[in-house]
Amino acid sequence: MRGIVFIIEAVIAGLLLLSFIALIPSLMFKQPTLENPGWQLLQGLDSQGRLRNWTVAEDPIGLNAQIDIPYWNHSVQICNQTACVGSVPNATQLLTSVRFVAGEHNYSPHIVRLFLWK
Repeated sequence: MRGIVFIIEAVIAGLLLLSFIALIPSLMFKQPTLENPGWQLLQGLDSQGRLRNWTVAEDPIGLNAQIDIPYWNHSVQICNQTACVGSVPNATQLLTSVRFVAGEHNYSPHIVRLFLWK
């Protein structure tokens, strides 16, 4: 009788393990949806190599000049480990896109925040 109980426990444990393994892909990080134009824009600037230059220079005005999103107002904020440069808009409904930049030739992490509002 004890052998049957152990077999049933092993089958249940196997089913739990298989169901967990089957759920792992759905729990992994997914790319943001294409509904976020700010995320697409930051990704595009990063793939062109232009985002890193403006971010490392901590120039939100220059980066803001690179952005052209029709029908959206926008503002850029660049943060390093100690402070942030750029403005946060005083709007009630914001769409915020964030991109992390590790640095240029050495590790100097920065966060780029793109605020969009209508």
